[in-house]
Order: sequence, then C-alpha cells, then structure tokens
Amino acid sequence: MSAYFLASPRSVPSVVRPTKEPVPKLVLESLDGRRRIPLDDSTGWKALAGATGLDMPPVDVATRRVPGVAGSVLDDVRAEERPLFIPIKVTARDRQNATHRALMDSLRALVDPLLGEFRVIGITATSERELTAVYTDGLQGDYGVDQAGLHWRKFGLRATACQPFAAARTSRTVEFQMAGAGGAFLGVAGGTDAPWPRALSSSAVIGEGMQVQVNSEVEVHPTLELVGPMTSFAGELSPLVTGDDGAVRVLTDQAWSVSVPDGVPAGMALRLVADPRARSIRLGAGDPRTTPGWTGELAAGRVARGSTLRPFYPGLNVLNVSAPGGTTATRVRLSWRELHRSLW
Repeated sequence: MSAYFLASPRSVPSVVRPTKEPVPKLVLESLDGRRRIPLDDSTGWKALAGATGLDMPPVDVATRRVPGVAGSVLDDVRAEERPLFIPIKVTARDRQNATHRALMDSLRALVDPLLGEFRVIGITATSERELTAVYTDGLQGDYGVDQAGLHWRKFGLRATACQPFAAARTSRTVEFQMAGAGGAFLGVAGGTDAPWPRALSSSAVIGEGMQVQVNSEVEVHPTLELVGPMTSFAGELSPLVTGDDGAVRVLTDQAWSVSVPDGVPAGMALRLVADPRARSIRLGAGDPRTTPGWTGELAAGRVARGSTLRPFYPGLNVLNVSAPGGTTATRVRLSWRELHRSLW
C-alpha cells in the first residue's frame, strides 16, 4: 500500500535591505545663485576622485619654549584659510566642439577671480553646506577627443576659502513681535523647542533667562535686526557651561551684548552685522525682510560703545532682551548661519 505525504513549500524570510543613501554631490555656484554647475556628470561636468580640502581645515599651532621644561607650551590654535582641490572632467556628449567650448566658457566665467568669489556646495542626504572660495589655479588642463568622438578636458580646480568653515545654506532666525501681530513668536531658535516668551510687552524687560541652542560646531557671529518703534534696546546672550561639580554656570564675562540707547523710530529699522568680515551698522526706512533692496545708511553711533560683539558659542546659551515702547509693528530678530568643520 502506497503512502502519500503532503508537503508545503518552505517560506523564505523576506530580507529587508537598507535604504541606499544618495551619493554626496558637489555643486559650483555663483554668489548670486543664478549660475550652478553640478559636478555629478548630469550636464557634462564630473568631479573625479582625489578631491582634497573638503573635510577639516588646516590649523596653525603656536607654541613656545619654557626654560627647563621638555617640549613646549601650547599658546594658540587657529584655523587657517582652506585650500581646495577638485579634479574635474568636462565632456561634450553631443560630440560637438562648440558644446565643449560652451561648457568651458561657463565654468571659466563662474570661477573667474577677477569677477569675485564663488561657492562650493556639498549636498548629502541630511545637509547642504557651502564654502565661499576664490580661484587660484588649475584651469590649464588636458584636452582631447576619444575614439567615440567625445570632446573632453581634465583639470584640477584649485581655490582658497578664506572662511575655513563650511556654512549652512540657510540661517537660523529667532524673532519677537507684539501680541496680535499675526503670531506672538515666529521661528524656533537653533532647531529646538526652547521656552521662548509668547510676545513682546510694553514693559522694559520682554524676556530673561531664555535658552538658545546654537547647533554650530564652531563660534558664529550673529546679525541683529531691530524694527521700530522702540524707545531703547538692550540684549545679552551668554554661554552656559557645566562644571566638574555638575553645576551649570552662566559665563557673563563672555557675553554678546548690544545696547541701543536711543532705540529705533517707527517705520525705521536698524541692522547690525557682527561678522568681522562684513561688520556694519545701518539704519533705514522699512523692514529689511520685506523692503526690496533695503540697505540703510551708516549708523555706528546708535550702538553704545560698551557693546561687546562677541560670537555666539556652540551649545546652550541664555538670552536676555529688553525693548520698551514697542507696538504691533515692532520686531526684534537674531539670525546666524551655523558653521561646520566639514563640507559634508
């Protein structure tokens, strides 16, 4: 007698494959953002292997010798300007020499140092950062035509970034305004839900002990915008540190502080750029965020001499702001662009 056994096929467990992260990209861009050259071989330009200068910037270490002491003593460490080297291949896919010349012309026009600086942008799945650089060498290159008739050129683009740290593509902004003006507080400081006050008040102090998270890897210089009316302004931001004993302290001796004793009239705005590379204090009509072409006039005398334009420190900071005499038109803004050690 025959016996039969019913067998079911063995199920194979499904394999969950990790999502493939997009390959990081390099883009060259003019300072006005109107011209972009992606180096991903999508339009004829391709970044080759061997790029340097995209991670940590070089540093200068200052040391001194002490009699009777082995070695030396560290005095200072500072980041130096960053040299960049990007090997690039340019190919005319339609096999036309005219197309090849047009590709090269657009690249030369974008990086021409006689016309100014350009940006090197690093794009990953999680961030976009940029270095502002000036061309120094490399566009001599090698030229040829391959067996398929493709016109090509290889060269190593060399440039120098005077600001050695890569900046975020967008600014962090915190803004205060009077209640009833379309929202008590606009924006989030440093990407965190910090306990901000819900509105400006007509009293002298509008916020004390407010926590601001600066998600930058190095110090950053802020821009302050005051939109009137306000009879005076005083602002101070100090870093918080945790000691070895676990106690949290406010370093008031390293605070960023600004005082504008005469305030800002109604219908006017004061902009203070604290970055030493482009420091300016200007007063003009309208709101810089909504008035096209806002520039203002030089107004350094409106800021008190005791003001300290120190940078914002990475990590947690404490902000105190005072702006009496405000209305629904009053605005107090602080903005900064986070800086990073690497372009990626």
